Amino acid sequence: MRAKRAPYLHSNPCIFLFAAAIASLALAACATIPGMGDGTALPLTAASPAPSPTPVGSTPTELQPTSRDAPTASPTPSPSAGEDAFRVYALGEVTVYSGPGDEHPPVGILETGAAAEVTEGGEGNWLNIVCPDDIAGACWVLWDPNSLYPHEGPPLDLNVPDAASLKFETVATETSPDGRWQALVTQSETVLLAGEEAWFFYVELQVTSLEDGVTWTPLSEWHAAGLGEEYPPKVFHWSQDGRYLYYTSLFDLHGACVSMNIGESLDRLDLTDGRVAAIQPPRAFRILAISPDETMLAHLGGQSIVNFTEHQVLVVRDLATAYGDSAAGQDSVLWQIPLDIAWPTAVSEITWSPDSGKLLVTAPTMADDICNQAGRSTWELDIETGVLTAQNIFIPEPTPTPTPPTPCPIPDGTAGIPRETFLIFCGGEDHVNIPHNDTLVIDGGLTAEAYVNYLGGGGEGPRVIEIIDTFNISFSEGKVWFCLFSQEFETNQGNGWHCLSHPQPELNQWVHLAGSWDGENMYLFIDGELKAETAFPGPLFHGGPDDQNLRIGNGWTLIDGFHGFIDEVRLSSTGRYNADFEAQIQLTADEYTAGFWHFDEGQGTLAADESSHENLGVLSPFVRWGTKK
Repeated sequence: MRAKRAPYLHSNPCIFLFAAAIASLALAACATIPGMGDGTALPLTAASPAPSPTPVGSTPTELQPTSRDAPTASPTPSPSAGEDAFRVYALGEVTVYSGPGDEHPPVGILETGAAAEVTEGGEGNWLNIVCPDDIAGACWVLWDPNSLYPHEGPPLDLNVPDAASLKFETVATETSPDGRWQALVTQSETVLLAGEEAWFFYVELQVTSLEDGVTWTPLSEWHAAGLGEEYPPKVFHWSQDGRYLYYTSLFDLHGACVSMNIGESLDRLDLTDGRVAAIQPPRAFRILAISPDETMLAHLGGQSIVNFTEHQVLVVRDLATAYGDSAAGQDSVLWQIPLDIAWPTAVSEITWSPDSGKLLVTAPTMADDICNQAGRSTWELDIETGVLTAQNIFIPEPTPTPTPPTPCPIPDGTAGIPRETFLIFCGGEDHVNIPHNDTLVIDGGLTAEAYVNYLGGGGEGPRVIEIIDTFNISFSEGKVWFCLFSQEFETNQGNGWHCLSHPQPELNQWVHLAGSWDGENMYLFIDGELKAETAFPGPLFHGGPDDQNLRIGNGWTLIDGFHGFIDEVRLSSTGRYNADFEAQIQLTADEYTAGFWHFDEGQGTLAADESSHENLGVLSPFVRWGTKK
């Protein structure tokens, strides 16, 4: 297990808090940098006004969650409700303490798979639980989403398999600069531990001496799977003297346009004896750099998963021996400097000079919601004087000249129902974008359908149609998928996604695909034949306006490009189909049509909406028109 630390808010499978953070990014104000535009040096104060570092076990009040909406943050229990009580389930052996804090002695163990009813939450993410039968007195556990699974409702039968029985794959290997040690990171298959929502995978970091075979395993634990999941550990830094390995764990930002090189932990393995120490300073998050002489840390402060673009503070401090349970073992703050910037500008990199005397801070400004940069600003900090000098304030990025991709091959003939005029997508960033309109915010019933000729290949999960974190139809793993997302209904994907799938049709064949939802059940159809169905009560999740654009032929992050032909795309605000039907060669619009694109233009960069809502589609530069041969 990892070194003990005060956990920050974290959103492994449950994205509700995370989705709100993404929405806030898109709606944040434009960047302003008062006082830095003239390039003059600004005198700054040293550490005296800085708040004292927060000891482990005492998370700042503003970071303590207060809602069950984010179960991977420290949960807030409701009053005991018998069978429907709030419980935590141990994913491994969890130490039970007599009080809320490490200063209280351990009194026992919550065994793997065991459940404990939570009666109240304490300071610093501590939970008061009903003591197991073999323990008397008060019982407390420290909340950690990788060791405890929260659930409110009837008791679950949590089945935690032996990690040795799982299938593992190598994620990364890295050899130390002196050639003496090799780090191996592995990840298991994803398994369901309970019900329909507790999807987890196991991760392990092993470090082996290439000289005598000594092996340390500093991290071996379960991670919740799903959107926002914490990734397997990652090597961060090997010390120059060959004694230490620093490592962290990043997590899924799901398309957010910010940079990250540390997650919510930075731990250090002593290669001489296998001991692990928590090194990450309190309130450090997202960006951190160790000085070349390994005496100092520079990092962003005041950041967390629910707020990682505001209150961007540059902090420079001595590198601590370790973060213990009191401030005495922590380092001293040398400089704490607020950076007067706001989204869409965010720090992406902190770089030390070779002599450890200066820092260069880089902050790009985003031009759009797909992470294109409009420009960047840089500042230099003199470590000795604490003077921050603006080097460049918003240097515009040159506009790149698009390079046409090599046209994808077009088959001479196709099977299935022939189409007169259609769009050709060659993967990559090819897409049609339909800007957000309130008529595209659908709930209570939905049908997405299109005529599709998939040629194989394309992006990671080639999309036919998508509104991010709401719905999509896609191809992946030799199947066609229809997925819906609800923040109130955790489902078979281990998060808010619920998906139906069926083996994909033969390549180079026109087929009619439809995903339909009537408010209670969802259905997947191929050429009018029902292929899969399941219950889905909803409601559908809808993000902010800036991430609710509809995409045809790709996803929000433009990594899921479709390779093939698409025609007759219709989105409806009702569940049109719940049993086999005869697919119409030419679809029509009615009062339930939210958007409908015939793609009959045959030329130009715009696709008309045949519904009454004027949801005009805009073709990306290299999408081509096709006609029946």
